[in-house]
Formats: sequence, structure tokens, C-alpha cells
Amino acid sequence: MIHLNLVVEDLLSEAIARRLLSIAEDRMVVATVKIAGGYGEIGKRISAYNRAAKAVPFFILADLDRDKGACAPQLRKAWLPHGTNPLLLFRIAVPQVEAWLLADQEGVATFLGIAPDLVPLAPEALPDPKATLIKLAKHSPKAFLRRALLPAPGSDARLGPGYNIQLSRFAQSTWNLSRARRASVSLDRAIKALDRFP
Repeated sequence: MIHLNLVVEDLLSEAIARRLLSIAEDRMVVATVKIAGGYGEIGKRISAYNRAAKAVPFFILADLDRDKGACAPQLRKAWLPHGTNPLLLFRIAVPQVEAWLLADQEGVATFLGIAPDLVPLAPEALPDPKATLIKLAKHSPKAFLRRALLPAPGSDARLGPGYNIQLSRFAQSTWNLSRARRASVSLDRAIKALDRFP
């Protein structure tokens, strides 16, 4: 059994990473979790994680954060110019982990209670999947989800108070990986990489 150290940006990324790992639960278990607090914090520490991965397995999941102007291969090269050690599995969600959730068009529609054709077909092409999810949530007939996902009127917050909790529940329970990987190249590659790891 492989005991993985998981490094993610936030609670939603953790839920998504754990769901991915569930497909390999006969081989892998999460030993520790580090919630870095954002894209930049992972970038600052990834060299240290890579050094540690000479002996200890790590799974690191980060958003591409496209506003920084990089594509996934460029980000990988910038952060790890000399490559990765064998026990480091580093995956990049294009452009954000929310795109991976949106890639399950039917699942997101059911979760929000909206028509499937409202959910974009090409989530990796979206400039801001978070904003897309918020926009879709406005159409939800489920009042508890609107309260959780949408910022309160007059608030400066970008996300609602229950955004991570509700989307984490969706990721853990009803998110369909088989459907989602067909609409997201970066998700499909992450699943294939997990299958081959280490």
C-alpha cells in the first residue's frame, strides 16, 4: 500500500484529489494532507516536496491559474525545471479544479437542478470556471444551494459561505469521473497518471 502525502490549494481541491485517489484505493491511501492556501504557496514549496519525493510519495494538485500567462507544460517547467523525482505525482487542473467538476455536465445539472444544456461543453476553454459555477448557481431552484454558493448581497466576497463545502460534497458523492474525463483532457491525464503511479 502506498501512503501518499497530499498537497492541494484548498478544501475543494482536497475533496477532488481524494475522489481521484478513490479509484486506486486498493493501492493508495492518504497519509497526510497539506492545504497550501493557494497556487503561489504550492509554487514556493514544490522544490522541497520534489526533494522529499526521492523517498516519500507525494501527490500535488494545483490550478493552472491561467491569468499568470502559462500553459500547463510551461508551469511544470517553471516550477520543476529539472523534472520530478519518481515518487512525485504533480498534476495541473486546466484552468481550475472547477473545470473538472463542470466536465460532468449531467452531474452538475442534476446537482444544481438546472437544464444540462446550461452547463458549458468545453470547461477547459473557460477563462474562469469558478465564475461559471457561480453564474449557474443563480439559476438553481434549490434555495440552500444558492445561499451556499452565491456571495451575500452587498458582500465583497467572490464565493458564497458554503461554496467549498457543497462542491466538496458533490465531488465526493455524485461527480461522475467517467463522464468528466471525456470532457477534460487534464483530468483524463491525471487519472491515467494515477493509474501508472509510482
